[in-house]
Amino acid sequence: MKPGLVKNTLYACLRNLHRNDYIKEHLELIKFLNGKGISDGMTPIPLTMSPDYFAEETKLCLNSLEMVNRIKNSNYFYNLQHYNGTSIILKEFCGGTNKLINQFYLHPSNIVALQYAITALDSKKKYTFVDYGCGLGNFMGYLKKQFPESFFIGIDNFSQISREDIERFQELSFKIKVSPEYKGKADYVFCLVLPIQRVIDKIVRLNPKEIIFMTKHLREGTDFLKDFRIILVNDLITIIAPKKLRN
Repeated sequence: MKPGLVKNTLYACLRNLHRNDYIKEHLELIKFLNGKGISDGMTPIPLTMSPDYFAEETKLCLNSLEMVNRIKNSNYFYNLQHYNGTSIILKEFCGGTNKLINQFYLHPSNIVALQYAITALDSKKKYTFVDYGCGLGNFMGYLKKQFPESFFIGIDNFSQISREDIERFQELSFKIKVSPEYKGKADYVFCLVLPIQRVIDKIVRLNPKEIIFMTKHLREGTDFLKDFRIILVNDLITIIAPKKLRN
């Protein structure tokens, strides 16, 4: 199977789907970024991953979910389906190469972050990956497939989904540890659900090489960016690195 090639700018896809509400939100985000001098445009990350390569991870996610209490954790599953237009994106991205999007058990931003890691990093090296606001920790499971020698830590406060259910899910799937905090060092930190501003101080203490977060959250404040250099900005993810060199 030849991998699909999709530019991840949602504007083009949503324009084709006539989703005027999301087109408006996208254009407002671009205007905001330009006004802050953050970006003169979008930097797409072509999605070249084959869903077949991650078929086992998606199957593990879906099978392990059967043991998670959906009633007790109803807020988590509601937000999972509706956060940032996920339900519309997954429902309507179903034709042509866009079919790639809904063959992962991941939010579109996570899919693009996964593609970035696969493209930019050496799969044979050992990294420490941390995911803030990881929920079930399924994103780390996909990363683990590509970076089997690396170390994975999920951080969650268990406010939307219980620790017991996360641990049950991980025991049945990827065996990744999820904790309320982590005080070690990290190479790459993902923060694709929580607004980055809420945890940036904690993330900085991990001394990461790069931080990957959802671009939409920049609208909650950009002052923290003065201490970072921007590596990439597009409509789904932003990647930054500390200006000060790591020890």
